Amino acid sequence: MADSKPPLAGAASKTRVTTAIEAAALAIVDKDLDTDEGVIPYAYPDSLGFLTIGRGILIDKRKGGKLLPEEIAFINRNRLGMLLAGVVDEPWYPAVANDPVRLAGILNMQFQLGSASDEAFVNSFRFIAMRDWKSAGSNLRKSLWAKQTPARAARVIAMIETGKHA
Repeated sequence: MADSKPPLAGAASKTRVTTAIEAAALAIVDKDLDTDEGVIPYAYPDSLGFLTIGRGILIDKRKGGKLLPEEIAFINRNRLGMLLAGVVDEPWYPAVANDPVRLAGILNMQFQLGSASDEAFVNSFRFIAMRDWKSAGSNLRKSLWAKQTPARAARVIAMIETGKHA
């Protein structure tokens, strides 16, 4: 008898619906994995030295491990949502609130450098708040970030300066 649970995720899902028995078994395994694998929020070597994350998820390429495309997409959606939620109250946000390209440029920069990166670029973000895109871009070009990742920085700065996706 099938219940209303969503299909199993991953390669085995296809269009099949999880049965009540399977759902019960998955719930038991889910709970047991916390005990058996632990929950480690960073990459670590397992007992055999292979890179693993979370609850025993093998990611070591040497052993065929990796994240699935669906897992990467989920993580990215989650992280971008958190990043956006963290900027909506910033004093510079109103300048880009209705400008998806400039906002995307800033989010890209913050994704790379960390969510508090606007605090390290005080003058640049002051210019952004004033909608002085040319000065913001000029100032960002002088940064260590622009020197360390020149191609990415040039593209992101162009987005902030012009409001056009580069």
